[in-house]
Amino acid sequence: MNLEKLNQWLTLFANFGVLAGIIFLGFEISQNTRTMQAAAIQESTNIAREQLYFLAGNSDIARIESLGDEDISQLNPEELQRYFY
Repeated sequence: MNLEKLNQWLTLFANFGVLAGIIFLGFEISQNTRTMQAAAIQESTNIAREQLYFLAGNSDIARIESLGDEDISQLNPEELQRYFY
């Protein structure tokens, strides 16, 4: 009888341990997801910043970039290719 009671208690504690492990795993997955989202946002911000620095440092590209669709007929083939890139 005593051994059966001990087995029941050990089983109960083991079940609580499994439940705690599942809750901890869910928390870690959630934290990892937030970390990955933050890294993706940072990377897209870095790419946008690099593009702005490129436009700010190259007046020809900035001029081509600022043209509207009706003004692209003024561009030579090389500038036209840059415009579409």
